[in-house]
Amino acid sequence: MNAVHKRRSSIVGIVLCWVALVAMMACNFLFEFLELGGVTSSEVSNQVFAWFTPAGYVFSIWSAIYAALVIWMILESSRAADGRSLTPLEVGLFVVTCALNVGWLVAFHFQQIELALIVMVALWASMLVLYMNLRDDPTRNRFNLIPFSLYFGWLTVAMIANATNLATRMFDAPLLANQVSTVVLTLAVLVVAFLSARNSRDYVFPLVILWATVGIGVRLMNVDMLVSAAVLALSAVGALAIYIPGLLAANRAPARRPLASED
Repeated sequence: MNAVHKRRSSIVGIVLCWVALVAMMACNFLFEFLELGGVTSSEVSNQVFAWFTPAGYVFSIWSAIYAALVIWMILESSRAADGRSLTPLEVGLFVVTCALNVGWLVAFHFQQIELALIVMVALWASMLVLYMNLRDDPTRNRFNLIPFSLYFGWLTVAMIANATNLATRMFDAPLLANQVSTVVLTLAVLVVAFLSARNSRDYVFPLVILWATVGIGVRLMNVDMLVSAAVLALSAVGALAIYIPGLLAANRAPARRPLASED
């Protein structure tokens, strides 16, 4: 009876997650492609020139995030049949992140930028808790974490970009302040990416950070070549610091000893 109840709870949880995911993706389609609210996110963002903003092509990462989430949900659905799927906390967190994603769209598209930033911070915090729960779950392998490494990595950059967009609207900062803050913020997110790789062995999260910082450098090429070069150089150094130690460690790993039957 306990096994039946557990399986039923798992299936209910998966259904709730599917409904939340489909609703989130549908709302993103309505707001971005059908311009619900009369504008797209990029049009609202480009009302001011915030320096810490990636080039337009970088936002294509949403396609990878949504595709990874769909694949993850399919895999979780197969686990639910055995009663081994998400915990109630994980289901609740996933549904909350989907709701907050939609809430951010509504606030940002209707140009409530302050509210949008508050919602973004709440979304980032909810995703952090969900990410850590899934990362520390011994029943899941690293593949299960990939969608959330992508998502959380992008939210980390998006939260800072939203904050700088709001700051640009509120303050007329001098050129030097924009130049210095862009380099400092780039260095800060790269340090976070490095610590993630070193402490959690998550190399997807840093990849998203690098994708974004390179995009920032590309966008600034026609604005300030010195800052653009600094951002791109920091990204290159960050990539080497993050991935070279992992490659060296993999090369130093001892070869598998043959089984007795293979002798």
